[in-house]
Amino acid sequence: MFHVKHIAPHILLINPWITDFSAYNFWIKPLGLLRITSLLRENGFRVTLIDCLDFSIKRRKYEDGKFLKTKIDKPHPLKSVPRNYSQYGIPEEMLLKRFSMLEEKPDIIGITSGMTYWYPGVFKLIEITKKLFKNVPIILGGIYAALCYEHAKKHSGVDIVFNGKEELEALKLISDLTNFELRTPNSLPAGASAQAGD
Repeated sequence: MFHVKHIAPHILLINPWITDFSAYNFWIKPLGLLRITSLLRENGFRVTLIDCLDFSIKRRKYEDGKFLKTKIDKPHPLKSVPRNYSQYGIPEEMLLKRFSMLEEKPDIIGITSGMTYWYPGVFKLIEITKKLFKNVPIILGGIYAALCYEHAKKHSGVDIVFNGKEELEALKLISDLTNFELRTPNSLPAGASAQAGD
């Protein structure tokens, strides 16, 4: 019989930057990540959520506004496009500061992904987290991970690419990885649609 961990694992969830020619904050929220955050907390996990898009300048009356942006090099397939390419969201220094404020090292890091062509921002975030949190398993989920699963497995550098469609599957996966007993196991699906990245 396997040992069940009684000290609640610490899960760090991160919504990455947007990398594109333009982006505007029309109330962009990582709904899937927020649902997973809620499920994890309901089941006793300790969760820290960092949203790299939670930073706008010149916020307007209804809380929309322009993202802060940092000009970056264009990916090779986009080199011929005669427009500036940028990273949108919080500055990298602010992300590092938020990491430094964590009271303890996470047991698992979960990173979501948006549009498939925003993957450069996802990859940069993965690279940073791998350097700072050595030997902490990283799970990549979201739209890019689901639609470009093989590309993510080959190029992202994460430990697990999650291509499931249900937040409950992600909860089951994290529970299995941490050996942490869930409070609501009867509401979970039979298995999780995830495979380790090679």
